Amino acid sequence: MADQVKDTFGVKQTFGIFGSVYGLKKDIPVVLIPTVFTPDNMNVLLKDTKIIRRKMREKDLLTAEEVKVQTLDGNPIIHYHRIVKRATGIEYLLAFTKAHIYHWNLSSKDFDLKWTNHNISAITIAFNDNGASPDTITDSDNGFVTAGFVVGDKITVSGSTSNNGDYTINMVVAGTITLISTDVLTTEIAGDSVIIVANCENWETVNYNDKVIATNFLDKVLVWTTSGNFVALDNTVNGIEYETGIYLTKAKHLIVYENYLILGYTYENGNYYPQRMRWNAIGEETEWITGTSGSTEIGVADKITGFGNYQGLLIVFKEYSYAKYWLVATSYTFNGTFISMKIGCRCSGSIVNDSKGRLYWYASDGTFKEISTGTISQPIQTDIVDKIYKSSVEKIRSDFIDETEEVWWSIPFENALNNKVIIFKEGIWLQLNLAIPAFGSYHRS
Repeated sequence: MADQVKDTFGVKQTFGIFGSVYGLKKDIPVVLIPTVFTPDNMNVLLKDTKIIRRKMREKDLLTAEEVKVQTLDGNPIIHYHRIVKRATGIEYLLAFTKAHIYHWNLSSKDFDLKWTNHNISAITIAFNDNGASPDTITDSDNGFVTAGFVVGDKITVSGSTSNNGDYTINMVVAGTITLISTDVLTTEIAGDSVIIVANCENWETVNYNDKVIATNFLDKVLVWTTSGNFVALDNTVNGIEYETGIYLTKAKHLIVYENYLILGYTYENGNYYPQRMRWNAIGEETEWITGTSGSTEIGVADKITGFGNYQGLLIVFKEYSYAKYWLVATSYTFNGTFISMKIGCRCSGSIVNDSKGRLYWYASDGTFKEISTGTISQPIQTDIVDKIYKSSVEKIRSDFIDETEEVWWSIPFENALNNKVIIFKEGIWLQLNLAIPAFGSYHRS
């Protein structure tokens, strides 16, 4: 069948409406297809000048009886990571929740636990409703500091009779955790086998030297060799030793660039360094360069919010600025300069490259941008982008879909959860009402 649409000169022209039959098309003025292909077309996509049916999510991570497999802690997956080990060609899929890392075991069709965030499990833990004063959790064995709990930790309690749930730490000493004033407990004596686990909001991962490196800005930077469990990188007790007896114990962001493992927004020797970028000895994840030859400060204000790659350059994003860095043949290793002192990045999960190397991100001015062309979200700015839930911006996730050559962002739209997907390809925007907290890929053998 056919219909008419006005072209850019206001002249009506006929275009075809067709179905995909044997992959053939006939007499379709392809120059007009982008005009009639609107964001309302949720179940089809434009590919090779043809409109074809969109493939949606396929069944996977199922038991032998094709029952969905739930993560062992019952929490949603917030990050995936895939590695194909070069030495063996074996593929591994990792799933990350706010408290654990799991490996998908293809043989048993189940999850294997590979890491738990810092935690404590004891029968010596009691809970106290302190009336008008902040409520407290106590441990007669004084294990809280040793377990790694610190102020600001978001924790999950399980195994108690009356106090299972999520809480936030306001103060902590060896035997007492004091919660924020809005958290409420029920008085309960010790005796139950109580587990308290710290929760993170984000994971970042890379493949390096046939290993997986992971960070959550909660625990030490981690490494997995594809066998055994995740362990702390470099020194399993103290973290990364970058000077004799001085350690980096947390990092918020990471990337691999020119065979260097680079960490950003670090916690070193008991202090936070929001502008710091630190790197290892090239190709050696357990050897870290000392002094100024192994780190640099990216400006003096606003925090590092993520890394990207563009045309052979390392792009360092900050809250309200971003810079480019490159490898140099001097003792300083990297040199760099700011690209913009006005625009930054709000969320590392929004940073993504397409197949042509173009770099996209959700910017500090509340728009989506591409590094060479600037703002790209004008067509959906008012109706969609401006309604991203501001307090949940860090939940934005992105991916490039090779099969369809589309950039996908999962966003918290008018909601605290990721409940909408926006899709960009060559100037055209689409939207799907899908709840997706994480993107991942896995090719079953």
